[in-house]
Amino acid sequence: MRENNINYNSLRRFYKTNPTMLSSPYTLHIDLFRQYGKRLTPLGLKIFSKFHHKDARVYDFGCGTGNFLAFSKLKGAELCVGRDIENFLAKENTGYIDIIEIGSKFPVKQENNFFDIVVCSEVLEHTGNNRKSIIRELLRITKKKGIIFISTPNYFNLLGIVKWLFEIKGLYTKHTWAPFQNYTPQVHEFPLKSFNILNEIRKFNVKILEKKSFWWIDSWLPWIHRHSEVKLYSGFIEFLRYNVDKVLSWNPYGGLQFYCLIEKQ
Repeated sequence: MRENNINYNSLRRFYKTNPTMLSSPYTLHIDLFRQYGKRLTPLGLKIFSKFHHKDARVYDFGCGTGNFLAFSKLKGAELCVGRDIENFLAKENTGYIDIIEIGSKFPVKQENNFFDIVVCSEVLEHTGNNRKSIIRELLRITKKKGIIFISTPNYFNLLGIVKWLFEIKGLYTKHTWAPFQNYTPQVHEFPLKSFNILNEIRKFNVKILEKKSFWWIDSWLPWIHRHSEVKLYSGFIEFLRYNVDKVLSWNPYGGLQFYCLIEKQ
């Protein structure tokens, strides 16, 4: 299958049968926020706190379960709009989302220069050669000085090299990404590298506010926190992961996950 021939029906079936895969490294624990006003995912909260403001208009491209939008509404957003190839919204989040768009066609049905905040989290790796068109469309609907948050897996590391070598030898299925881990591989996940995403973004009239990578430990030892044999040591592994990321996250090129914040000029 070529990258520009995405089988969206396969993606729909996959995520319907594997709903836990709709979450991301930025999963926001909405139930805890409702109860305690905080998250178990400091990164997600930190990122949103940087640019979220009351009365914001928020658009989430590939909204999944709707956690980001629910968080935005709880923070006082005026309008929360989500889009995905299917309605995957969690039941507890539906009351916080004003509009849900379903479909894979472009352009999106939104006005030019309308949204304050646009999110594209863990989506571009599934879109093949459509990435540039998607970035252009997200910029179109974002206000001047509005913020776009983009995140993807990053394959420019030891793990990505191992995956590539395995593919050459026919030992690993292309367009999936769950190396050495004991959960279901995602379908149509094309290998992206953070420098490729940054190069594409720089072609537009934007200012890159922040670019970072994290989960460095996972890019070196990807199986370590998934296998049951090491569950006993998970507390130590999480401590190690957090502190390594704290030291290395300034480098956007080596971790397993990458994100950037860009401002439309």
